[in-house]
Amino acid sequence: MVPAQISVMEDALDIKAWENPDAAWHEPQVPGAIAFIVRDSSGKMLAGHEKKVPASSPIVAEALTLREAILTAYNFNWQRIVLESDCLMLIEACRREKVVAEIKGIVEDILTVADRFLHCGFTWV
Repeated sequence: MVPAQISVMEDALDIKAWENPDAAWHEPQVPGAIAFIVRDSSGKMLAGHEKKVPASSPIVAEALTLREAILTAYNFNWQRIVLESDCLMLIEACRREKVVAEIKGIVEDILTVADRFLHCGFTWV
């Protein structure tokens, strides 16, 4: 099921895509904001999404963003994706290079979904 807030451009199905998620966080009492865009292999924007999420830290907000992005790709039935993030610790956790206790459960969710793709890469940008 695709979240209602996602805007989708035409020609978005059955393509190679990458997603560039990002998050913003201010204080534990304030919801973080997450956003991502989806582009095809030529760089054309296909979709975008944003929403507020409860996040206890910046890395939790980043991990929640990546989880939302990969679930979106899965719901669109895309098979080859690359997920980008500027959070190196998150990318290392998703590559199974590092365990980060604070986001371990979220990363496990991400990796469970990642295993369902023909290709799913994680890139630090």
